[in-house]
Amino acid sequence: MNEREALLRDRTKARAIAAWASAWWDLRVVGQTLHDRVLLGPADSSKIFTRRGMIEGAIATYGRCFVDGTRYHTALLLPIVEGLGADAVDTHDEAMRWRHRHVAHRLEAAWEQSEVSYLWTTDDVLTPQLRVRLVTTLGPDDEFADRLAEHSMQLADRVWHDRLVPLKDKYISETPVERLQSLSSHHAAPSSSTPVSGPDHLGVTLNL
Repeated sequence: MNEREALLRDRTKARAIAAWASAWWDLRVVGQTLHDRVLLGPADSSKIFTRRGMIEGAIATYGRCFVDGTRYHTALLLPIVEGLGADAVDTHDEAMRWRHRHVAHRLEAAWEQSEVSYLWTTDDVLTPQLRVRLVTTLGPDDEFADRLAEHSMQLADRVWHDRLVPLKDKYISETPVERLQSLSSHHAAPSSSTPVSGPDHLGVTLNL
């Protein structure tokens, strides 16, 4: 059996399903990143930066699904979050607070404190220095990280079943078999416009 493939050339339809696929992928990345963070083991001095980078990266990725942007206008996720119940909304709100007030912007004073002072010696008072002290939170605790991981995976599942699959069914129902047969189909292989992964890219293919 030869597999054949033809591009969906309706740009509006293609962008809609691609936006939901992109959101699904981001949510899966959040869950997988936080799962891998658990595998690092308990926090110690050798893992501080890695663990902090992973939780902040996961929060930034999650937040990207909801902040203003081209994809956001096409794939509206908040109604799905609300449909998962009060606990899901609480986890979402906490994640967005971390995103808005610390990860993307430093707005929460309690999460980053600073002090600036003069420093000099009694032998050289004419050439003082400035000393800056910064104390920054390591980020949310592990309990929240676990909740966000589970929440993101649940949300990704809902995106798949409630948005991607219905769109697939709708688009296919609107495309008669005769139309598919008349397209310039080919044996499935990348075309000149097909995204191709490389050493500096990460690719995923969804067969709905």
